[in-house]
Order: sequence, then structure tokens, then C-alpha cells
Amino acid sequence: MKVHRSSTRQCSTHDADSPHGGDEPFGKAALELLFRDCAGDVHGYAISLLGDRAGAEDVTALAFERLYRSRTRLDRSRGTPRAWLFAIARNAALDELRGRRRHRLDVTAAESVDDHGQLTNGELARVLGISESNAGTRVHRALSTLRATCAGLDREEVA
Repeated sequence: MKVHRSSTRQCSTHDADSPHGGDEPFGKAALELLFRDCAGDVHGYAISLLGDRAGAEDVTALAFERLYRSRTRLDRSRGTPRAWLFAIARNAALDELRGRRRHRLDVTAAESVDDHGQLTNGELARVLGISESNAGTRVHRALSTLRATCAGLDREEVA
């Protein structure tokens, strides 16, 4: 998605406040106008939150998609379509950041298993204050859970 950033223009919502598209309170024409006027600003905002352009493009597209899907719930007494769009973009960016954090934690957990894989069940049992059999069971269950979690990840997520 190519986004043009407007440096001097404010997002216009005067046309977006009037109903377009039949019974819809916020129709296709209003969304197109909002996209044309605000996409660059939303993209810039997403970049400031995420720190990368590719993620910001995804968040910008997702924000407009979510706005369109929830257009019937738009309550103008609580703010303009532009304000709602920026709130949606913020939430989408936070979702993205949480996903990145989860991924980092999963990779860190996998790496730590490799680092601590040198201990025997007996050594683990002494450190944890449990029986050697219990230590072996816990290691087996932990590795099984980790394998199942990693198997559900795409190759791109792991790399």
C-alpha cells in the first residue's frame, strides 16, 4: 500500500460527517475521502508507534478496514471519524507490539532451553528440590509444549 503523507493539510472530516451510501451513517464515499485526507497522517502516527514502515503500512490498512467494518457504530457525539480512526490505529499498533513481544519471549524461551539443556535430571532435581523422576517429567512436558508452540509458528515468525 502506497501512502502519501500530507505535510500541510489537515484531515478533512466535513464531508465525512454527512451520510453517504444509502442507509449507512458512514458510507464508501466518506471513507474514500477520509482515506485520501488522512492516510498519510495515520501512517506517520503508526511509524512513530512501531518504528518501522512495513508494520506501519499494515497497521494503517488494518485501521481503515476496522473503521469500515465498524462504521455503523460510529457515534459522532464521542468524536469525529478522524479521531476514531486514530484510536483504531493506536489499538492496532499496540496489538502489533504485543505480538512482537510474545514472539521475542517465545524465541528467548527456546534459546534458554538450549542453554540449560546440559543439566541432567538429577542436577535439575537437586536445584529444584524435587525428585529426579519429577524433574524428568517436567522437562519432557516443557519440551513437548515448546515443540507444539513452535510447530504452530510460521517460518517467517521464527526467523
